[in-house]
Amino acid sequence: MDVILERDEITVDYEPGTVEVVTQHDGSLLKLRKLPHDYDPTDRNQAINHLQMHQSRGEIVTGLLYVDPQAADLHDHLRTVHAPLNQLGDLELTPGPDALAAINESLR
Repeated sequence: MDVILERDEITVDYEPGTVEVVTQHDGSLLKLRKLPHDYDPTDRNQAINHLQMHQSRGEIVTGLLYVDPQAADLHDHLRTVHAPLNQLGDLELTPGPDALAAINESLR
């Protein structure tokens, strides 16, 4: 098993587009690179290239790297109900014998 010793928190504050070398408790170094102001997080190829370029330099990129502007809402994708589950009644939560039989059959 691993033992994680309690240590003081390490915090850094540095300007966008710059690299900050952070000394860890064990003496090892992390090179953190903050994304620049003009970085476009909606460009997927730029995000991948940016990560690879800075990884080859031993840097860890920090910030919002990628957001898919066409991403669907998870609830729409999963076709979940809009009402909170704790507000649904037995009628909505109980599938009925036919639906239950179909579910059981699909699991055999």
